[in-house]
Amino acid sequence: MLDVIRIYVVLKGDLSDEQVERLSQISERCPVHRTLQGGPRMFTEVDHIKG
Repeated sequence: MLDVIRIYVVLKGDLSDEQVERLSQISERCPVHRTLQGGPRMFTEVDHIKG
């Protein structure tokens, strides 16, 4: 049985901290993410590469 799903999001480019935070929030509201939240525990990790 699947207990944990780990999501790794990479953002590349010149983004402010506020933009990175907003994109992180949006990524957690996609339909698939919301559907799966009722089942296994999910963790989202966002990595921002400037430049």
